[in-house]
Order: sequence, then C-alpha cells, then structure tokens
Amino acid sequence: MKSVVTTIFIFIWVLGTALLVSCAGDDPFSESAPSNFSNYIVVASVRAGPNSGPGLITLFDSSGNVVRVLQDYYETAEFASGLSYFQNNQILAAVNGTDRVDAINLISGAASIFASHAQINSNPLRQIATLPDGSTWINEGSTDAIEKVTVDGSRSGNPFISASTGACTINDPYGVVYISSLDAVGVVSRAGGGMYSVFDTDGGCITQVSGAPFNSGQPTGLAYHEDTDRIIVTFATGDEIYSLDPDGTNATLAFSDTSVIDTPRPATVDANGFVYIGSDTQDTVEKFNFDGSVLTRATSGPIIGPGIYSQNPTAILVIP
Repeated sequence: MKSVVTTIFIFIWVLGTALLVSCAGDDPFSESAPSNFSNYIVVASVRAGPNSGPGLITLFDSSGNVVRVLQDYYETAEFASGLSYFQNNQILAAVNGTDRVDAINLISGAASIFASHAQINSNPLRQIATLPDGSTWINEGSTDAIEKVTVDGSRSGNPFISASTGACTINDPYGVVYISSLDAVGVVSRAGGGMYSVFDTDGGCITQVSGAPFNSGQPTGLAYHEDTDRIIVTFATGDEIYSLDPDGTNATLAFSDTSVIDTPRPATVDANGFVYIGSDTQDTVEKFNFDGSVLTRATSGPIIGPGIYSQNPTAILVIP
C-alpha cells in the first residue's frame, strides 16, 4: 500500500514543483523571497527510509505551508540526513551520496559545498549540530565517529571524536545537539544497546548513560529544550519520546501514541519552546507543547504532511 501512496506522492511532487517554477519564471527564488525566515521550518525527507535516497529539502512557513523546494536530490539519488542553521540566512545540510556538507542560502536558493573531505564519509552521515562558535559536528553512523568542521568548513581532528573517548563510547551515532546550560554537546548512539553521551566542546567525554531508557530501543533524534533545561530523545523502535536532564538522568516518558507518532526520528525545538518531531510511518511532522515533563499536541493535526515533502523525514530545522 505504501508503494502506491509513494507513487502518488511523487506524481504530486513533480506537478507541484512544475507549478512553483512556472509561477516564478526562470528562477523560482527571484520573486517574493521573504527577508526574514524566523520560525520557518525546513524538512529533509527521503523516498524510502533514513539510510538511502533520493530525497528533498523543503522550506515551509511557520504554519506548515510549502514555500519552495530548496534542494531536489531525486536526479542524483542523494539525500540529506542532518540540518542546522549557520549564519546570514544560510543553513547547512549533511548530504549522503557524494558525502559532504552543503551550505544553502534561503533567499537565493543557491547551494554550495561547505565541507568536503575524504574522511567525512559514512553510510550514512547522520545528524549535525552547529555550535555558537560556528563549528559544526557531524555524526558518522557507519564509522562510529564524529567529525567537526570549523566556521570556514575546515576539518578539525582525525576524527574529532572516535568510537572510544575516555569513558564515552559511540556506536552508530545518530542525534546530536548543543546544550547551552552545559556548554556541551549531547549525542545518542542507536547501536550497541543504545546510549547517550555528553562531550565538552573540545571533544572530551563528560558523561555517558547506557541504561534505561536507552537500552530499551533505538534512540535516534535529539533536541534541547532550553526553557526547561531538558533533553528530548526519540526512540524509533518503540515509538516513544523521552525527556531527561542534560546529564542523562531523571528520564521520563513524555509521549507515546502511535496514532500520532509512529517511528519517530528527527526532533527539534524552536525559539518559542515548541517541539517538532518527525513521524516516519505517517510521513508527517508534529508540533508539540512541552512543560518539562509531558508533550501535548500544539495543533489539532500534523503541522506538516502527510505528503512527498515530509515523506520519511530525516531532519527538521526551525529557523531562529
């Protein structure tokens, strides 16, 4: 059944893209481009699943309406697995295929290679996080490593964090997030029983948690809720979302309802404290309120989807 739906989605996507281009002339980015993208939503999606392409990167307004396709990887069979906000209306995307990090200008739509190196290479790259100093951390799933590039895209370390660093072990690292209260970075690994690690910004291990709830499923998405100083973790193989303290303690179940979220992967938090989570099975993005303990729907239905632009979402970003 899903293959039939997928075929319909692709047809709609082709038709919709053609209409977007025809309405804007030769350059769909040349007319009516907003100068302030605050609270706009960017979603990376893939046709088949989180480990293979092709895919899209799509820009939505704050209400979840499609603005434009930022990147269409269907012709090259590539896909994006991580997104972060960089600077000056630019976002970064971890791209799988010819593995690299692209910089995409939200106003012009232009994309350029921001970071490319023989060792920035994984099957696939996972999620990314850009820190206040402008550096970007890149999770590499199959190589059990974390790469770091500086503000100019130069690689730092060899790799920056390897599979074993002090008391921390990473195994297929997936989600990554900057934690402002600790000036540190949290990482979840989905293999090896599942674990949550915290590193200082120099790559040193601060702490690691490998017990419950991480050993009861595959932790994937990771987000930091600054208002409550809590971490949001999605579990794709259990259809659950937990919250916990930044050091990994005091974990509580925040949401579990497969009629709303089934196979959750990406998660992010906007500047107003709303939490966004992608549902792989439903091909949707949900928006939630969060009180530090429980997630409740902020909208009566998905804010985005279902549709080709949110199919199997791999990453979500809300522009600050």
